[in-house]
Amino acid sequence: MKYLKGGKLGTIEENFITKLNKGDTFLFAGKALELVMIRDMTVYVRKGKPGRAVARWLGGKLPLSESLGLGVRKKLREVAENEPYDPEMKALMPIIDLQKKISRVASADELLIEIVTTRDGQHHFIYPFSGRLAHEGLGSLLAYRVSKKFRFRSV
Repeated sequence: MKYLKGGKLGTIEENFITKLNKGDTFLFAGKALELVMIRDMTVYVRKGKPGRAVARWLGGKLPLSESLGLGVRKKLREVAENEPYDPEMKALMPIIDLQKKISRVASADELLIEIVTTRDGQHHFIYPFSGRLAHEGLGSLLAYRVSKKFRFRSV
């Protein structure tokens, strides 16, 4: 990826950039950048308007299969019902206890959504534990619907 006028910025994931449209603004290394074009495997950008960025999600990076997602949900149910844990779950209990303190542990039939506000704005983390395709589909659908309803502005 590089600026339209020449300066090189680095690399960006093809899976992310190909979902953007010309003129979309996104964050890269803390900089707001506007997508100008993609040509010969090079992404050309210019400085974007601060405070405007497209939604982004990481669901596509998590290699969680549907069957693994079901397994995670089963383990979450065991935690919620205080069932006896296997040795691996016992090793994870300090992390799960910390999650309980700062947020909550979703049960098998719940969708956990955490909202964090930082100096860069408000960030939403959604944990469906349903597999990669479901995560990508849900992320795309939510981003589309939110973009239709709101204009993104940094706080």
